[in-house]
Amino acid sequence: MGDIKIFCSKEGLVSYQKSVIPFIVDGAGIDTLYAIEISEIKTMENLRKALDDVGLQYRTIVSENKAVIFDSGSNLAENINKLKQKYETTIIKSTKGKGEFVGGETRIEGKSAFQRIIRDYEGRFSGKVQEGEGISNNRIAEAQRIKPGETKPKEEIKPKFLKFLIN
Repeated sequence: MGDIKIFCSKEGLVSYQKSVIPFIVDGAGIDTLYAIEISEIKTMENLRKALDDVGLQYRTIVSENKAVIFDSGSNLAENINKLKQKYETTIIKSTKGKGEFVGGETRIEGKSAFQRIIRDYEGRFSGKVQEGEGISNNRIAEAQRIKPGETKPKEEIKPKFLKFLIN
């Protein structure tokens, strides 16, 4: 997972996520990413509720009616079918590969995990890295200044790397 895990950790830190899922496309992979659209749903709140109701908790809400769902071990076919039965659901794309959860249960735990992964990676290439050193990207440095208790980053950052799944 190497480089993609570092990239996703940086994106998770910048966008103040609880967790991220680095995913490598591989036709022989055991995991699946689904890009879905539910045309009759018009708000993110309703989309979140619809996904929760059928047990699809590992997802990224992309718009009012689109989401990307991570299926670890490709075991959620029944949940996807329940969603399709309950709502007019289109599977835009289904992609096999290998993914893993990185982060924590809370945004603070996620931030700490992302910083540790980035620091460990940079420490292997740039000598000894201290807390707060080695990260030159201004967006990441700004993300590190988010205070405990804040719920979102100062600027909203869309996950551009998901674009290939939903277009």
